[in-house]
Amino acid sequence: MSTLRRGDQPIGTGDRSVEYEWVPGRFERRIHVVEVGRCPCKLHYARGPAPPRVREGCTYGPAFLAKLAVDKCADATPIYRVEKAMRRAGIPLSRSTMNALVLLTTAPRAIEVGKSASEAE
Repeated sequence: MSTLRRGDQPIGTGDRSVEYEWVPGRFERRIHVVEVGRCPCKLHYARGPAPPRVREGCTYGPAFLAKLAVDKCADATPIYRVEKAMRRAGIPLSRSTMNALVLLTTAPRAIEVGKSASEAE
């Protein structure tokens, strides 16, 4: 199914982006292709819609982030062990990136807990 307007000519094979996602029992590497085309006058370019993301530029899906938060926070797994497991699964992820993702995942909840605790007093 083409996402370009009628009359637009496709340019190449499109722009590719990668997303890593957790499917129960395994990790998946998803490749999204966004169509790129130009109008018949060759002066204007068009792009198809970008895939939905957790956050702009984030290459990890929501289930992946949830698994990372559960491994780190609920299961109390040290981050270096999580890093080794990701490396075995073929996912390029450094410790500093994992820490940033855990903060991204847990920060909104921490703010809610802090607010409810201060309101209770």
